[in-house]
Amino acid sequence: MNCVQRRIFRAFIASGGNPNDPRHAALLWQFARAVAFALPEQVARVLDLMLRGDRETTYARVAQQLGVSAQAARQYGSRGGRVLAEAVRRMEWNEPRWREASTPLSRGER
Repeated sequence: MNCVQRRIFRAFIASGGNPNDPRHAALLWQFARAVAFALPEQVARVLDLMLRGDRETTYARVAQQLGVSAQAARQYGSRGGRVLAEAVRRMEWNEPRWREASTPLSRGER
């Protein structure tokens, strides 16, 4: 687990997420990618690579892939990680909320 994944995982556990529940884990990473998508492009790109990476993924490697300096990659990753961790902390991970979110809307509710 790299530094960004660790930061997100800590926020997940602090907000009541259950790492042993595969539904929670799947929702966490889906939610993380959705939040990253809404961020500025460079921040989102660094965050996406760090989230998809393994424990060996570093800002230096990400910087090489994106053609930016390691310092810029670290700044983008730090900014994105803070925003994402805060969003994860605000998420409710309990099951009743999932049922509501996964139920399709009827025509009258749209």
